[in-house]
Amino acid sequence: MHISDWLPTLVSAAGGNASTIENIDGFDLWQALSEDQPSARTSILHNIDDIFGSAAISVDKWKLHKGTNNNGAWDSWYGPSGATARTT
Repeated sequence: MHISDWLPTLVSAAGGNASTIENIDGFDLWQALSEDQPSARTSILHNIDDIFGSAAISVDKWKLHKGTNNNGAWDSWYGPSGATARTT
């Protein structure tokens, strides 16, 4: 869920018709949340940092990172649990 999904999702949760909201990027995810249905969202923009020149986006099961932060201190693979760093 992305922050842009909040408005249509909350409108739907309150009994409104989210499809009447014009010119928004968000998805109505109320059924996905309340009925354990698949989400309509397949992509998430995580970050765009113009100061450090980094960005990240996820599309389907892929995640693209651009740039580095913190002088590369976190530029590594941490495994599925996120606990162990692997250096190559």
